[in-house]
Amino acid sequence: SLSTLRSHGEWWRTSLWNELASTGGRVHAIQQIFESRPEAGVLIPYYHCSALRQYPGNNVPTVERLAASMGIASIGSALDGLAFPAGTMFWFRPAALRPLTGLGLAAGDFPEEAGQVDDTLAHAIERVINLSAGAAGFKACCYKWKSALAGPGRTSSPLHSTV
Repeated sequence: SLSTLRSHGEWWRTSLWNELASTGGRVHAIQQIFESRPEAGVLIPYYHCSALRQYPGNNVPTVERLAASMGIASIGSALDGLAFPAGTMFWFRPAALRPLTGLGLAAGDFPEEAGQVDDTLAHAIERVINLSAGAAGFKACCYKWKSALAGPGRTSSPLHSTV
């Protein structure tokens, strides 16, 4: 995100790039996670894995509507355990997003871009990525690279935990 409304846009962009795909080794490691963990549907960079309870903004009503449209009866009691990929940049299996993409949302469903930082359909979609994965029978995981352990000639590999 290079939003002019946020002072940390450059850091955000660089951080996401470094965590997602800065090297071929990282891309390969992500592929290996998907191959070895068939339950993993969404992989979110650790430092961009945000708790919905902590950062709900004004998005909860729209999140609840989207969840209901995906066949999820209620998110109330699960709200504490929900996380989302802040910045909407993550790795995923296409099947994990089918409940969300199956909603048939179109460009006309989104408000005109006016520099909003909260309370839009796009912000709510960001917050239901993990719900979509769960509805499709997958798990969302946050991952953190063990970069500090990777010395010369060794490849970084991610630690990951289920969200």
